[in-house]
Amino acid sequence: LKNKLQDHLKTCEFIPCPHLKHGCHFHGNEELLKDHLKECRFEGVKGYLNRLDKMTNELQEEITKRDNKIELLSSAVANLTDRLDKQASVSTLRIETLEEQQKQLIKDLNQ
Repeated sequence: LKNKLQDHLKTCEFIPCPHLKHGCHFHGNEELLKDHLKECRFEGVKGYLNRLDKMTNELQEEITKRDNKIELLSSAVANLTDRLDKQASVSTLRIETLEEQQKQLIKDLNQ
């Protein structure tokens, strides 16, 4: 199978330039590709492009991690907000009850 692939690559006319993802649209056979790489504008900066790709991938991973952390924190904030709202309602009811009891005590004392 490996030999068949190597034989195919020698005659295949559709081998893309290894810099396709950076914008080179060359396709040709193995020999034309070797000649093309001597003149390809991306070949001279491939080391830089590889480092740039690595940095881009690392930054994308960091963005994904931070997005996940933001989602987790947003969920925690929403949960805490709900709990705080419920506690505020309970506190309001307790204050109202205490105010009513205070009014009743004052009324009872004044009689």
